[in-house]
Amino acid sequence: MPATDYSDPEIAFPRLQVRIFTIDGQTQFVDVWLWKKAGEQRLQITKAQAAGSMEQAHQLIDQFKLKYSAVCDADDIEVEA
Repeated sequence: MPATDYSDPEIAFPRLQVRIFTIDGQTQFVDVWLWKKAGEQRLQITKAQAAGSMEQAHQLIDQFKLKYSAVCDADDIEVEA
């Protein structure tokens, strides 16, 4: 679970919540949610999108950050082995 409290109005929004995981031990997949405002419902942007390597997963996150003008810090990213 990410360390970010998405109900905290003191942090910057919109904000991405990300889960990076693998099903084969090598290929990374990404789930991304968008929080538009503190305490509101999150919107799922993508589910189990293949991202390749961990570096490619972070590049994909950067693309979503730009597309949605959103913040995404290390505390917003959960990595599952």
